[in-house]
Amino acid sequence: MRNISYLLILLLLACSKETMPNSYTLYFQNNYFETVEVQVASSFSERIAAKATSKALVLERGTHTITAITASRLQLESTIQLQGSQERLVIEISPKGKIQILR
Repeated sequence: MRNISYLLILLLLACSKETMPNSYTLYFQNNYFETVEVQVASSFSERIAAKATSKALVLERGTHTITAITASRLQLESTIQLQGSQERLVIEISPKGKIQILR
C-alpha cells in the first residue's frame, strides 16, 4: 500500500511539470500604419503590409533581436527571450511603433 502511495505521488509530480519546447513558432502582426520589413538576425526577413500577419517563423529557445524597418526608414528594435511552455507566439508591431508579444 505504501509503494502505491509513492507511485501515485511520483506520477502526479511528473504530470504536473510543464515541458519547455526547444523551438517556438512566431508570427509577426503589423498594426503599424505602413509596411514594415521585419528581420530576426540573419535567419528571417519579410516585408509585412499594414494590418497584415507574416508567415510562420520557427526559432530556437533563447534570446533574439528583432528589427523592424518602416517604409519611412524608421528603425524599431527589440530583444525577446523565448522561454516557457507556449509554443506559438504572435509578436505585434503596434500602431505606436512598439514591438510586443501578444500571446
